[in-house]
Amino acid sequence: MQTVFTTLSWKKEKLEMLCPKFILIQFLSGLLILCSSACVQAGSVTIDFASSTLVDQSYSADAFIDYKFDDEVLTALAHGVPLRIDIFLRIKRSRNWLWDPVVRNETISYKLQRLALSDHYLLTNLDGENKEQFQYLDEALRTLGTISKHFLFDHSTIESESSYIGFIKSELNIEELPPPLRPIAYFSPQWQVESKWYKWLVK
Repeated sequence: MQTVFTTLSWKKEKLEMLCPKFILIQFLSGLLILCSSACVQAGSVTIDFASSTLVDQSYSADAFIDYKFDDEVLTALAHGVPLRIDIFLRIKRSRNWLWDPVVRNETISYKLQRLALSDHYLLTNLDGENKEQFQYLDEALRTLGTISKHFLFDHSTIESESSYIGFIKSELNIEELPPPLRPIAYFSPQWQVESKWYKWLVK
């Protein structure tokens, strides 16, 4: 009898390990309880810096974004919920009297997820489908937040006498969360994670 019980327990444990939906349901049930508790300080996204350089007649941007997600978001990530992070880049031509026209408007999107079998983190650039795998979450977030030599425009396409201002912002896209989790995210400050617009002089 003990052997039968041990076998059933082992099968149940294997089922839980191999069934992400089962784990997700368990997590969401617990999350509903957590959301009824006292409010906890939400996570944050901060643009530490942004700058531009002119190399070979092309302007490119460098920036670093510091992502600090709340425990509630990190727990969801650990239980198999993928996170969609959007980075918004906008370039405007500065004018003295009229509104500043937008000359470039771009969204860079990433998906961050935990791989249960390897206990690693997978970061996917959704624009180019480039994927990188990391052993630690800090490494993945550091790579996510690093923008290096990102092409903006060619020098020949802009007005040489005008000034151009860059704007950058990032946020956690809760619209891309699994449907059962979205209603929780809409009303939970822990999921309302976005930076302010950061402005810098491109040229």
